[in-house]
Amino acid sequence: MQVDADNYNFELICLVLDFGSGTKAIKIGRENHISGGTIFLGKGTVRNRLLEFLSLDQIRKEIVIMICRKNIALKALERLNEEFQFEIAHHGIAFSIPLCNVFGTSESKSDDININEERGVDSPMYK
Repeated sequence: MQVDADNYNFELICLVLDFGSGTKAIKIGRENHISGGTIFLGKGTVRNRLLEFLSLDQIRKEIVIMICRKNIALKALERLNEEFQFEIAHHGIAFSIPLCNVFGTSESKSDDININEERGVDSPMYK
């Protein structure tokens, strides 16, 4: 199955933020015409004896994902960068991944996709 590059109409915006910042990111997304998002809790540990002694070795982050149209994603990412200042160390990270289509949203329509399906062999063994 081949998918034309022009058919990547959606972007998946992923953010890794400090605990408690996910709701703020969703709010900024809504202000930039993103209908919503999902927040996951990320937990981890730091291997440092001093931090373990002070019981500060647990790290909690929020992973935020939002799906939007390609033309909205760049503006939303720029606005999120203004707010969270990702260029500064330990302020989080943001990236986006192109998506061909999304099913289950009001914006996605199966008419929008152009999938060219091809078989791998000329004469298949089984018919």
